[in-house]
Amino acid sequence: MTLCRVIRQLVLVALLGAAPGLALAGSNSWTSNGPAGQWMRTFAQSPSTLYAGSQIGGVFESTDNGASWNAINTGMTGSSVFALAVDPITSSTLYAGTTDAGLFRSIDSGDNWTAINTGLTTPSVIAIAIDSQTPTTIYAGTNGGGVFKTLDGGDTWTAINTGSTATIVQTLAIDPTNSDVVYMGATTEGVFKSLDGGLNWTRVAVVPELVFSIAIDPTAPDTVYVGSALDGIFKSTNGGDSWFSSSTGILASPATIRELVIDPANPSILYAGSPFGGVFVSLNFGLSWAVLNTGLANLNVSAIHLDNATPTLIYAGTVGSGVSDYSQEACDDEGTSVTCGACETCSPAFGCIGDVWLGCRVSTHLRKAKLTIKDKDPDSRDRMVWTLTRGEETLVEAFGDPVTTTNYDACIFDESAGPPALVMHTDVLPALECNNKPCWNAIGDHAFKYRNGDGVPNGATKLILKSGVESKTKVIFKAKGELLEIPPLPFNLPFRFQMRNDLGECWEAIYTEAGVSKNDDASFVGKDGL
Repeated sequence: MTLCRVIRQLVLVALLGAAPGLALAGSNSWTSNGPAGQWMRTFAQSPSTLYAGSQIGGVFESTDNGASWNAINTGMTGSSVFALAVDPITSSTLYAGTTDAGLFRSIDSGDNWTAINTGLTTPSVIAIAIDSQTPTTIYAGTNGGGVFKTLDGGDTWTAINTGSTATIVQTLAIDPTNSDVVYMGATTEGVFKSLDGGLNWTRVAVVPELVFSIAIDPTAPDTVYVGSALDGIFKSTNGGDSWFSSSTGILASPATIRELVIDPANPSILYAGSPFGGVFVSLNFGLSWAVLNTGLANLNVSAIHLDNATPTLIYAGTVGSGVSDYSQEACDDEGTSVTCGACETCSPAFGCIGDVWLGCRVSTHLRKAKLTIKDKDPDSRDRMVWTLTRGEETLVEAFGDPVTTTNYDACIFDESAGPPALVMHTDVLPALECNNKPCWNAIGDHAFKYRNGDGVPNGATKLILKSGVESKTKVIFKAKGELLEIPPLPFNLPFRFQMRNDLGECWEAIYTEAGVSKNDDASFVGKDGL
């Protein structure tokens, strides 16, 4: 199975914020169920219980999916809980980090707590990370002492700050596939990374300087996201060697991100919590974001958690209004079942949205993918031509067998704001006849050509697929006439053109202002590139 197809399957169950023209499931809304007046800072969950840490009230538990809450603070002398964690193997064992009394442990699901501060030189613990492979190995981030580590489940702690200048550690994250790899986010020092379980640290990001949250893609652990205090979200796809902004659609001023969460079943979906903008969601690996605040009375969000059993049930911890939950229902339009078309995917909360595939092949040279569209009067004069040359290496097998079985779709997605929205779709069907001859023909053993002068049934008149090594691949698509559905012009920028087949293979170009020479209500001419 190709990477593109794998990613497509992940995206198929994705969700995102509403955009104009999307079907909305009317009952999807945030509900606040307490605990009243609490400043919620963190969540943790066992199979039967949801736990929440409050800045002023200690630890609370809910056994009914957040509908009601009870304080569970017996033995805990600290009242300001910023960090919680549940042992992934022994779920009755919990850890709590307080800002006024250090660390506490419970071995009876929170009924009783005991201080575990031996070796800890600061009483303020604001981050906890448990090694999922060896749960007795735990990291604690402190306000004033950097990072501490235990190998015995919290009985004793040791400072581990070699190579780090950070004293205030806001967040910690362990690579789920390699527990020796640990990231920490700090105040004023950015992001540090360790390759040896925290024995040595290296600074891997200086911008943003203040990092509140780190999230690691569980299926691609070199992909790391950080939420900052002022500059939104940053992303690395190479384990922190380089970073780029990933904040399109984050409508918070300042762009403070307190929490980042990745859907473990569908890593294309991310959630972000902001004290100035509420909850944001992305379905495309952080490429763009949209608000998810319907019914959320308090937009000061400091914590987000996805239910372990049902990731479409989301919890948001607010400052002053306790916990709100958001349960996404079946994909429908106010009770009516929705069937999405080609190039679309069904969002459980918001109906049909653009189904953008990631990992598609592109041109290896800038400005070598040209799109021309003419919207004429009469419609019989409409034209569209997309040409991608000098493309990435493509084996002929990637084209499938369009002569008899493989279908092709040309899709255009508006990515100018919020979720990708499908604005055009045309398919090129296999096994069609044109003037009593096959429309498709193989060209030797390396290419295919589709010719259909009438453009029946959807306006497509030509598709050339040429395989080759790097910089030798070529894809040319042409369509015309009344049967071609010209997308509304002018285009919002940026947008994405994809040519893809039902084997999960795809070729694409992204169009931005930098490459566009004409974009009005009658025509578009542009070349790919940022």
